[in-house]
Amino acid sequence: TYPDALAAVIQGILAVKKKKADGRRDLPGFVIANEAAYEELIYTPKGAIPEFVNFTASTDWQGTGDGLKLVVGDIGIEDSPAVIVGSSKAIEFDELPGGPLHVDALDLARGGIDKALHGYLQEFVVRPEAVVLIGTADTP
Repeated sequence: TYPDALAAVIQGILAVKKKKADGRRDLPGFVIANEAAYEELIYTPKGAIPEFVNFTASTDWQGTGDGLKLVVGDIGIEDSPAVIVGSSKAIEFDELPGGPLHVDALDLARGGIDKALHGYLQEFVVRPEAVVLIGTADTP
């Protein structure tokens, strides 16, 4: 038996790689773990990690799960270990034309220049089936 968090990482990787309804398989590119999962992962003894999985974790809240970048983040579940595993092809980002806007305004009251940067980013969800959440939702 594996710790819940490690089992969630493995299940997530396999779920992303699984053949989808359109016949395609996705290649996982990242793992986001909540704090509960990461704390469980970091204390996992080497003997509890299966030989077919490469896993590292450190106290700087980063690691790797079977070669994928593993980071800690807020994934909407806090009370129990949970992870999000996904493909980098699942979503695309695009900066809108004309941006970012650089603004330099005179600050007469303080005798300086206020600098600002304004930009807009749009996102395109390309393959929502290439991102999976493994975990149990918090109870209200």
